[in-house]
Amino acid sequence: MGPARMAWNKNVQKRVAVTTSVLHQIKGVKMTGLSESVSHSIQSHRVTELESSKGFRILAVWLNMIGTRPFRGWISRLALTLL
Repeated sequence: MGPARMAWNKNVQKRVAVTTSVLHQIKGVKMTGLSESVSHSIQSHRVTELESSKGFRILAVWLNMIGTRPFRGWISRLALTLL
């Protein structure tokens, strides 16, 4: 779970840093007409962030599924499928 979460956090921090930088320079961005370009750049960072979170989210779902299933029933069904 660690590497998946670290990759996700790295991309979140990168997106937040880019967004913060743009917001600090918003007047210049608007004056130069780069609003659309900057908007597309931030959106691509969002997409990258969501893609990198897939591994963590899938792992979290699996851990929740395993953790909430009755242990005894899970083992007995597994044993029946193996026989």
